[in-house]
Amino acid sequence: MKDMDLIEALSKIVEISHSNIEIDSRLNGILKLIERNINGSEAHIYILDQDNRLTLRYSSRKSPLSILLSPHRPLLGEGIVGSIAQKRETQFFTIQNVPKRLGFLLLGDLDKVIVPYRRFAFLPISDESKCYGILMVLSSYGSSFTEAEKRLLNIAAKELMGLIKLAELYTDSSKRITELMTLSEIGKVLISNRDLTSMLKDIALIVAKTLSAEFVHITIKEKNGEKPPRSVTFGEITKDQEEEVKKIEELVMKETRRQSIPFMNDHVIYSYPVISKGQIIGVISACKMRQTAPFSGQDEFYILDTISHYLSSGFENIILRTELKDILEELNSAQERIIAQEKLRSLGEMTANIAHEIKNPLLVIGGFAKRLAKKLDLRPQEKRYLNIILREVGRLEGILNDVLTYAKDIPFKRTVLNITDVISEIVNLFRSDPLWEKIDIEEDYEKDIPPVYCDPEQMKQVFINILVNAYEAMEGEGKIGIRVFKKEIQAKSYVAVSIADTGGGIDPLIVDNIFNPFFTTKEKGTGLGLSISNKIVLGHKGKIEVQNRFGIGATFIIYLPAYEDSTSSSQNGKIREGGREER
Repeated sequence: MKDMDLIEALSKIVEISHSNIEIDSRLNGILKLIERNINGSEAHIYILDQDNRLTLRYSSRKSPLSILLSPHRPLLGEGIVGSIAQKRETQFFTIQNVPKRLGFLLLGDLDKVIVPYRRFAFLPISDESKCYGILMVLSSYGSSFTEAEKRLLNIAAKELMGLIKLAELYTDSSKRITELMTLSEIGKVLISNRDLTSMLKDIALIVAKTLSAEFVHITIKEKNGEKPPRSVTFGEITKDQEEEVKKIEELVMKETRRQSIPFMNDHVIYSYPVISKGQIIGVISACKMRQTAPFSGQDEFYILDTISHYLSSGFENIILRTELKDILEELNSAQERIIAQEKLRSLGEMTANIAHEIKNPLLVIGGFAKRLAKKLDLRPQEKRYLNIILREVGRLEGILNDVLTYAKDIPFKRTVLNITDVISEIVNLFRSDPLWEKIDIEEDYEKDIPPVYCDPEQMKQVFINILVNAYEAMEGEGKIGIRVFKKEIQAKSYVAVSIADTGGGIDPLIVDNIFNPFFTTKEKGTGLGLSISNKIVLGHKGKIEVQNRFGIGATFIIYLPAYEDSTSSSQNGKIREGGREER
């Protein structure tokens, strides 16, 4: 290279370095210029990443050497490039003295790829305080680099250093702007008054947009630990990815530190803990393709760390606020139930008194009607009228008995038993009834169901009422599924009995009224069957839950305290002989 050529090349390097085109294009332009001015050469740039590994990021052209070296990321001190980066000293080699395989002894394929090259240059791209990367130039012609070529490469390395520093500055500024914008959006979500799940969905969306992630998954534990964690996912996630996320989040929960795992060769899943007051309250995970674009941030999910710290205090307040809201709703609901129960109690007392007043003359009417039917020789028409009187009197007596049963306190004769035995007895009874031959009853009982402390006869009435309602809803043809399983509710053990039918469900407009006394949609119903059933279950310190699928069917779930819980609560009341509990 002549001096005139050197001056012209240097001026072009400076011109490219100070142009207004993108930094990546400027870096590639300088490498192309080096390749044109040094015969038979190719130029490459290694960038020193934050993990102290060197990555081959730029090349003047794609070659067998660049293809072989790209996947390999040497540490500081590893190979020639690692040693140059560590010592920050320029070195030139010829084919006679260059270290074998460029110092990468484990890369056996380099033996064949390195053959065409005759001279090698390695220059640190650095300033006084830091090394940013390595300029590597290899040439297939000549025995050694001339002084002019060395000057060209030294100046090129300095210009490259300025461009890489500028790129890092842009990247850092972009990171900061992205962080501030993301945190601002998340802050708006956190101060809203929406429920926790809605906020988690919005936060997952914001993080996914920021990272261009394929999916973002957030799991937050409930404060008291009695409810399962809340989880939301934004984006498409496969079953395999769900399994991987579950594994990595369990590891994060266990070790309380961030984790990352490769997935499907070209993807990575990162999970960060959300920690509040020294305890982990959740995990935020994201997945996207491995980042290959230069200066996009060596830690592709660096912002997750910032977000997880920001969410720590925010989620603590949200969870407390959510729990307070739930408690207030529960208190309001309890207050409404107490008021309703007081109204019903007053109504029940009044109804019982009226029923007693009606029942006595009704018995007289019924008794005299029966005597007349036996004594008199009536014509067919008169006999038919008398039978109608007797039938309607009987129906009224049945209604009055139901009313009195609902109005009065039910004495329980409790005993410890396996509820599946009670249900099996009832199922066998219905299966033997010809009217039920078109009803398919499926039973599914969990193993090791704990016993319950209850009145078997009263509970039979509950199950029979619900099963008969299912039968009538299906008009004598359909499927009933009965499940018995264990359930934890607010740290208490319950035995749950689920009875599901295919009777089309309950009209959503009336589903809230089905346990109200005297409410019925049947022509001949009293509207007391479910009311009495609910009263019996409440008397056993349990509850009935309705899951309505309008157009498909309804499911009634009866929860009864397991024996280990009900015994402790029964200590407050004395048990009479024979198992009856004093009220």
